[in-house]
Amino acid sequence: TLLPDRFSYELGWFHVDEAFKGRRISSQMVGALLEQSDGESVYATSRINNHPMHAALTGHGGFVRVGIDYPSSRGDVPLCLFVRLASAS
Repeated sequence: TLLPDRFSYELGWFHVDEAFKGRRISSQMVGALLEQSDGESVYATSRINNHPMHAALTGHGGFVRVGIDYPSSRGDVPLCLFVRLASAS
């Protein structure tokens, strides 16, 4: 079980402008934000159809997709959950 209080940080939503897509900016942003997490557990949500963000989270951020998709309160595309557990010291 993944209890919410195990996660010190949320990697919040961000948007890459169309003119800059395809330049791995999401991966760079994920990396820069994770540097600030001090190795603590982090979670992130993403729309289920945002495959570039999924790649940035799993391929470059060490996140794992968990749980089941759930409705978004900000649109008609469901969300999915990604977690990155605390680093072993």
